[in-house]
Amino acid sequence: MRILLALFFLSLVSFSSTAQSAPLTKKQQKMMDKWLASEKAEDAYNSSLKKGDKLFRKKEFGASINAYEEALAVRPGDAYSIAKINDLKILLASMREDAFEQPVAQTPEPEPIVPETPKVPEPEKPKPTPVKEEVVEKPEPVAVKPAIPEPIAPPPPPPPPTVIKEKEVEKPTPKKVVPKESSSPKPAPKPTPKVKKEQMLDATGKPYPQGQTEEIIHGENVVIIKRIVVKGQEVDVYKKVTHNWGGLFYFKNEMSITQRVWQEETDSLFKK
Repeated sequence: MRILLALFFLSLVSFSSTAQSAPLTKKQQKMMDKWLASEKAEDAYNSSLKKGDKLFRKKEFGASINAYEEALAVRPGDAYSIAKINDLKILLASMREDAFEQPVAQTPEPEPIVPETPKVPEPEKPKPTPVKEEVVEKPEPVAVKPAIPEPIAPPPPPPPPTVIKEKEVEKPTPKKVVPKESSSPKPAPKPTPKVKKEQMLDATGKPYPQGQTEEIIHGENVVIIKRIVVKGQEVDVYKKVTHNWGGLFYFKNEMSITQRVWQEETDSLFKK
């Protein structure tokens, strides 16, 4: 289409050069304006892609995503821009998880400074006063006659021991403990992301038919397998993105999923 418009534009220029005073018709002027607008949009698209690639090589991933989104705004549904944006979002999410899991180096707390207490001189102990020992005269020993002990009667026999019966103590019966039901509410299921309107239309702009539809998109250094499942008013879009450098990613309604979810939810529907 661009080649045809360019040839038509050249023919108009050559025609205007031969017929200098003949003005362009409205149809010719409209086609020329359309060609100029498409050339301007193509230049903006290529400039945004080059800008995104350059920022990606500099590892400025956030600014690179903005550049690819500008290219996508110029050319909606562009497979290359969508794949680049999804890859960068996954890369940023994994970098945030790695940064969160790394242990934070703990700085040692400074030891508290204890002020030195001033030394108080100990008071001098008083010297003990000498005590004079008094001389005590020892008494003379008195002779004591030994006393004759009287006979002691034997003690009476002890009474027989009384037997005390122990009272039986009834053991308490254990009570059954019934576990109380937890009043905490069950976690609500995660909501399924909604599908955008442009994803519900095929390449011709028509809505996808009921059932299953599979598309294969070959982009620059990337292959995208797109599986659309339509059930009534519900539409689910699955994507399998394979890069030449070995990257393999899966998506459901633009949300990242695992290979297992891809296989369980689509392989049985798309078996040939």
